[in-house]
Amino acid sequence: MHKPFFKKEKLRESFQKIGEELNKPLTVFMFGGGAMAFRNQKQGTKDLDLVFQNQGEFHDFANALEKSGFHEIHKLEKPYQQMAASGIWENKEEFRLDVFVKIVCNALELTPSVEKRSELLEKFGNLTVRMFSSEDLILFKGITDRPADTEDVSTIIKSAKVNWGIVLEECTLQSKKRAWHGSLLNKLNEIEERDKLIIPITLQLQKLADRAILVQFYKDKQEEGKPPEEIMKELNARGFTESEIKQLKKDLHLVQQ
Repeated sequence: MHKPFFKKEKLRESFQKIGEELNKPLTVFMFGGGAMAFRNQKQGTKDLDLVFQNQGEFHDFANALEKSGFHEIHKLEKPYQQMAASGIWENKEEFRLDVFVKIVCNALELTPSVEKRSELLEKFGNLTVRMFSSEDLILFKGITDRPADTEDVSTIIKSAKVNWGIVLEECTLQSKKRAWHGSLLNKLNEIEERDKLIIPITLQLQKLADRAILVQFYKDKQEEGKPPEEIMKELNARGFTESEIKQLKKDLHLVQQ
């Protein structure tokens, strides 16, 4: 059974109902298919992806959802469980909202830079809705394994004037705890090959992904109990250059800070 498909007029109507139930002003950030629909990059969406900056705003929004006809879903299909949303709501029309606080899908974060780049959609009563930039949509959709996200990233690239420097910068910023360069590179390589596109940051992503692999190799050997001197000798024996090892030492210093 296919889920219903909702166009932006219906999305506006839902936002308005929720905004009228809020007791105080709130700002929510929209990413995913909803943001694409409002930019006319998609005809509509099956659900809305929303993220709040803090838990308090999330709870106020959740209360407004209940008042406007949505109910929280507790029994979820496996793909939705893996999203690790703070809450998932649905109304009688099967319109679904996936709501996150700060961290999306246990992965990327609503950083100040993502907030600053976001674009005001509209104010609906007490609810202000802002949309992720095209660059941040590419990054957030670019690290997943879902085929639908590959298609969405391709659509955004073809329809928007993408500042690739921003995509690379935000990916690097968000890679301090977990390196995302390789995941994004895989998605962009697939799109380049399939759609015959040239994406200008793939070479830089490859270098950064290789550096992350080297750092992880070092950390794994360290966990095995090998001293730093032995690990460096092993890297030399494996054919890594002095330049690569020098860069590794810099990267390890940054990781440990």
